[in-house]
Amino acid sequence: MSSVQGMSAGIHLLVPLNFIAPFLARALGTFAGAFEEYPSRLQTRPTAQRVVQINGQYMRCTTS
Repeated sequence: MSSVQGMSAGIHLLVPLNFIAPFLARALGTFAGAFEEYPSRLQTRPTAQRVVQINGQYMRCTTS
């Protein structure tokens, strides 16, 4: 399924789980990152440098 023709020929093989799983993976990753960062936010406000670092880690982990 790497081309338009392959996608149209194989779309009938896909089930709802094929569309839900990537969404859940992204949502759980976002939740885990927010949950990890929350205790440190209670102590101090994040600096701009820390925000950029967190966003960089998120983008590095979610893009393949």
